[in-house]
Amino acid sequence: MILTAANATLHEMLGYSPGELTGRPFGSLLTVSSRAVFQIYFQPLIKLNHKVEEMFLNLRMKSGQDFPVLLNASRMETEEGDMNECILFPMRRIIEYEKQIGASEQAAEKARAELLRLRNQVERVRGS
Repeated sequence: MILTAANATLHEMLGYSPGELTGRPFGSLLTVSSRAVFQIYFQPLIKLNHKVEEMFLNLRMKSGQDFPVLLNASRMETEEGDMNECILFPMRRIIEYEKQIGASEQAAEKARAELLRLRNQVERVRGS
């Protein structure tokens, strides 16, 4: 799948100059593992269903860093042939929020365990 157009937001998110992505294979923007997922799942799904929803992929920024996204796509038939229109949703903040929530849940569980330990210790002292 060749990028026939890419908006300014995508260029900016990935660190490219305007127009620099046009004409590139979409797979060249993916990490190795995401490229495999894209080839195995995206191509058959878009051909069969004419749409793909919430596919998690890691794009490779110009700097070499990973940029996680959710991809939604729909296939349209045009005079020039089939065209896939894709929308990419950045996932960096969501992933960071999920990490913070996980860390908070672990801290809360640790605090509950400590509270239970202290309650048991108080009960043992009272019972003596």
